[in-house]
Order: sequence, then C-alpha cells, then structure tokens
Amino acid sequence: MSGTVAVKKEHDLQTMLVVDSRRRGMSYPEIQRAHGINAFAAKELMARYWESESAIDPHEYRMLQLMRMESMIGRLMDQLDLGNVKAGDTLNNTLENMNKLLGLNLEVERKEIRIVTEQQTEVVVALMHKVIRALLQMIQEIVTDQTQLGQIEDRWDELVATTYVEGVQEIIVMSEIED
Repeated sequence: MSGTVAVKKEHDLQTMLVVDSRRRGMSYPEIQRAHGINAFAAKELMARYWESESAIDPHEYRMLQLMRMESMIGRLMDQLDLGNVKAGDTLNNTLENMNKLLGLNLEVERKEIRIVTEQQTEVVVALMHKVIRALLQMIQEIVTDQTQLGQIEDRWDELVATTYVEGVQEIIVMSEIED
C-alpha cells in the first residue's frame, strides 16, 4: 500500500486531508487542532468518504487500522515512559485488538480449547478406569457364588466397552449442541 489513501477526484482537499490524517492515527480532536477542521465536521467527512464508492477495500481498511494502532501504540508507550499507568491498560487492549485484527488470537484459542479438552478427557478416562476397577473389586467381594461371579466377569468387558461407547456418543452429541 502506498503512503496515501486513494480517493475519487470528487473528494475535496479537506476530505483527503481528514482521510490521510486518520490513516496516520490522528483523532478527530487532533485533526481539529492540526488543520482547523471542526472535529464533528471531520467525522462527517470520514463517514461520507466510507459511504462513497471510493472507499477502500477490506484489505486496505485492515492495513489502515493496523497503521492507526501502531501509531497509537507508539503514543501509549510514550505515556508509559512518562509514568502514566492507565496507558498500560489501553496498550494491552490495543494489542489485543491488533491481534484480533490479524487473526493471531484464533490459533491460540483453538489450541487452548483442544489442550483443555484432551486434558479433561484424560482425567475423565482415568477416573472411569478407577471407578470400574473399584466396582469390579466390590462385586467380587460381595458375590460369593462362583458361577454368578464367573457370569459377571465374562460379561464385564462387554459391559465396560458398551458403557464407554455410549459415553463417548453422549459427549459428541453434547459438543455438537454447544457448537
């Protein structure tokens, strides 16, 4: 992208000045102080510019926003150097917004969700194994008839496998509902 934003010829110099100033990260009050254009009028010029067919494409708009954020970050860093603690919160918010604009937060969020889900699954499976072993041990202690105990032990693996499959199916259904 070049140093200036392309505008249609119908836009007057004042509109071009406001668009360029906003691209460089200037606020409307700063534009008023620097160029003598009333802040409300500058905002109106920008609104008309965006509504016009000369408005920039989404990629160019993203670049414009990034440049404005970079300018804001520089000013916030200066404020932090001067001891303005509140600038730190604004800086963090600006950096988060920049990450969202660039899509950097999406991969981290996906990875965190997957890791948490895998960890939770491991804990649940370990807990289920422990409960199943304890249940089988309790049945073996209570049931004294060896024939009945043999029947339970013969069906035990099938019962555990079926229970696992049904549990996984319920988890899949619940996750689809949440999505």
